[in-house]
Amino acid sequence: MTSILHGHIVNHIKKNGDIPFSVFMEMALFDEKYGYYNTSKIFGKKGDFVTSPITSSLFGESLANEFVNLSKTFCYVNY
Repeated sequence: MTSILHGHIVNHIKKNGDIPFSVFMEMALFDEKYGYYNTSKIFGKKGDFVTSPITSSLFGESLANEFVNLSKTFCYVNY
């Protein structure tokens, strides 16, 4: 959290009193100027985090493998 956003939240609390955690998170994440999602590149290899499908095909392959195993267990085909 930037010091500007921190000051913005502190000023809001001083002016309006205590806030619930949900309001704090909303301010920290979605503030129009300083919120996390509005100030940085967060997705992808150069962002703050990536998801499994972005880093490797292993996730998709593992998921497909489990689907095949489940289909063998629960599906019965009469020929």
